[in-house]
Amino acid sequence: MDVSTVVLIGLLGVVMYMGILWSISLLKGEADIVDFGWASSVGLLGVWYSCVGTGDLITRIFLGLASGVWGGRLAGYLLIKRVLKPGEDGRYKSLRASWGDSANRKFFLFFQAQAILAIVLSMSFLVVAYHDGSEIRLLQFFGLLISLLSVTGESLADLQLSRFVSNPANKGRVCKVGLWRYSRHPNYFFEWLGWCAYPLLGWGSPIWWISLFSPSCILYLILKVTGIPPTEERSLQSRPEEYKEYQRTTSSFVPWFPKKGEV
Repeated sequence: MDVSTVVLIGLLGVVMYMGILWSISLLKGEADIVDFGWASSVGLLGVWYSCVGTGDLITRIFLGLASGVWGGRLAGYLLIKRVLKPGEDGRYKSLRASWGDSANRKFFLFFQAQAILAIVLSMSFLVVAYHDGSEIRLLQFFGLLISLLSVTGESLADLQLSRFVSNPANKGRVCKVGLWRYSRHPNYFFEWLGWCAYPLLGWGSPIWWISLFSPSCILYLILKVTGIPPTEERSLQSRPEEYKEYQRTTSSFVPWFPKKGEV
């Protein structure tokens, strides 16, 4: 199967998948399921490419493991924490209110935009799936190790935050436990770190440079668009004094030792 056919099948699959999830969102009256759809779409595309690619078998197994475990873990987390919980995430409430009567139509386009984004970001997987990288096996093991470290770190950060928030005594307070002591957004850091595995898995490919796009794009979105900026804005609105001190003492992204004077 040639590459263009593989990508076309993947595109049609995620477009239909996100269309189905949009229909479900209409029934629920909540759009949170789009996040679950995006994560699961990206993971499934990685597994799809690893199965039909013509590159080195071990490399494709690594790709399937890295993308499948990442996508399954994140999709499962979002399903439990957002989709199955009552109430719509604040981001989508705001969009629904600003879009008014055209909200359903615009959400359909939003869901499909996530499908396109999944295809674009999965180009890193495609490079790996069609690359004969058997001559640099050690580097590929390192890439798989980074991917597993990423999933472990993000899972731990999510667990620590969930436990902190679930304790009534912590209501209105800033989470500074575990990984959150060293980074204000350790979940985002480990999310980005996972995408850095694919340039290592695809190292040596004639089109290796394409694999750099996904981690670069994810980093930009986290630092400038949908990640840190809106998260910090909401935190400053809900607990301004404590969060300003947290900003002063704690690294924004890369985990590092807190500055002196931490509360």
